[in-house]
Parts: sequence; C-alpha cells; structure tokens
Amino acid sequence: MVIVYKKTVFREPALIDNEAYSRLKNAISGREGLPIYTPNEFFTRHFKRRLRMILYTFPVFVALLSFMIIHGTPARPLPVWWIICIILLLASGSTSFFSLLLLLLEGTSYATYLHTKKQYYTAMQFAISKSSNYADFVQLFFGTSGRRTVSYLQLAKQAPPQPKQPVTTESVITGIFRVIHKVSWIVGLCIVCWFIWKSCSPK
Repeated sequence: MVIVYKKTVFREPALIDNEAYSRLKNAISGREGLPIYTPNEFFTRHFKRRLRMILYTFPVFVALLSFMIIHGTPARPLPVWWIICIILLLASGSTSFFSLLLLLLEGTSYATYLHTKKQYYTAMQFAISKSSNYADFVQLFFGTSGRRTVSYLQLAKQAPPQPKQPVTTESVITGIFRVIHKVSWIVGLCIVCWFIWKSCSPK
C-alpha cells in the first residue's frame, strides 16, 4: 500500500525592488514596530476538511467500541444491529486513522512552512529598519555575492521581539505540529534501532 501525501516547503520570493523598499521603509516608520506581514494562510483553514473528518468520525468510533465492549458479543447468529455496529466501527475507525495519519504527514511540514514564512518577513522587516538605503538593505538581508549568503532565519533571531499575540487554537495546533516535525527523526531513529535490536536478539 502506498500513501500519497503533500509536503509543503517555503520558497523564498523574489527580492523586493527599490520602490517596494521605500514604501515598506515609510510604513515601518509609521507603524511603530508592528509587523509588515499579516498571515493569510492558516493551519486550521488549510486542513479544515480533514480536521472535521476526525472530529466527526473519531467520537463515533470510540462510542461504538465502548458500546460493543460493554455489551459483549451476542450469541450466534449475530443480530443485524450488531453487524451494522461492526460495519460502522470499521468505517469510522479506518476514516479516523487515515485522516489522522495524513494530517500528521502533511501537517508537520505545513506548520514549519508557516513558521519559516513568518521568520522570513520578520528578518526582512528587521533588515529594512536597520538599513539606511536600498543597497544597505540588500547587503544586510541578502548578501553581496549575487546569491544569498545571509541566513534570514538567523537574522530573524536578532530582530526585537514583536508584540505578544493572544494564545489561540491556531497557534497551539501549529506549535504542536512544529514540535512533532522537529522530533520526528528521533522517533524514526528509535523505531529503526528497535527493529535492529529485535532482529539481532537471540530467539
């Protein structure tokens, strides 16, 4: 079985020109440190259908499973209502499982994409505010060799802290999936080591 999923990666846009630089420079001066970038992409909106699928099917799966465990398997031949419960249990369980699996596979990269995009514009705003002209901005934000020699992720860390945003469902979910993305390679390595240990251990 092959599972096809989409991995989202941030692609750095083209460098702004002198006119855009001047416009943003004036905007930053008048906004008193407010961010120039307003997010227009959201995790919960992007995965709305998948999140709803999990929200609708997982409670049904748990309720049916609890009902069947509590009541136990009836005597044969199985009644029609029991067969219907089994079908609904399998349908809701498989739908929940694959929706959650795809959400984990796609959501981790998308959460990292959103964070990286925000860091890019944070670094750009910092470079614009620190520069005195367009050439100074290009050197600070991009580099002088005709290709990027300055890491905007490192530059974003030098930027002053922005006003704190309220904790929302969006920020919590995005943060959780970013953590999962960071530790996924550790989990994968542990699984590989466990299989190697099991295969090498004496039976």
